[in-house]
Amino acid sequence: MRYYNFPGGSYSGETGTTSGAVPAGDLANNGIYYARQANTTAIYLYNSFANATANNGIGKPSTGLRSISGVSGTAGNHTLVGQTAAATAVLSGGKVDSYTITTAGSDYVTAPTVTVAASQNNAFNAASAVAANGEITIASHTFVVGDRVQYNRNGTTAITELTDLAYYYVMEIGSNVLYLAATKGGTKMTLTDGPSANQWLIGETATATASLGVGDAGSGNNLGRQRDMMGAHLGWVKRTVGTGGRAGRVHYETLVAASSISGDGEDLATPDE
Repeated sequence: MRYYNFPGGSYSGETGTTSGAVPAGDLANNGIYYARQANTTAIYLYNSFANATANNGIGKPSTGLRSISGVSGTAGNHTLVGQTAAATAVLSGGKVDSYTITTAGSDYVTAPTVTVAASQNNAFNAASAVAANGEITIASHTFVVGDRVQYNRNGTTAITELTDLAYYYVMEIGSNVLYLAATKGGTKMTLTDGPSANQWLIGETATATASLGVGDAGSGNNLGRQRDMMGAHLGWVKRTVGTGGRAGRVHYETLVAASSISGDGEDLATPDE
């Protein structure tokens, strides 16, 4: 998260700069810090993610711990702003196949809205690239049969059989060519040449919904996404007990906790005998 100090001012986003009251102890205005949970209403701040999550989130390590002292002004003069999440799209066959989370962000109480850039405009010459049988030539297009596309006359005269900004479906494709239908799976359309000017077929814009990961805010609280390790448990693993050491015959199998639920740091999957 980013720390700001200011008397009655406002910050200008995650990377903004401000001036104002004396910073709190070891904290620098516009500095990045990492939270470690102290209890349900308080946190510690550290200088790195590694220091903030050391020892599996148990206790209060001194390495990297920021001292908060000599605070001036009122509580409203000091602000912690969570980091904004970021992701990159992975494409496959001209479609968004998945998203890779590059920054998980912090302090989200509810899932944020995901905005995806619009699909590119696939330009074609409305005269020379349109055949009477409905074939439209668009070099290196990535459309497949069934894709929904929007027709845009691009400020010129529309092709007679097509309506500006209306949606059509790719009915048939070939190498650098495609055909349109008025409905999905319908009959491919015949077309009349339009003006000798570029017009567009625009693919549908992908949509995505964000979900909060481990440590997200639960019902009835306002903690946001907790970045320390205390908000998670690794789950359960199968433990095999037998004779003759690890290669011996199996006596029984049972599920045991892979890590402590109550805060004990010992590995419960393979405890000391």
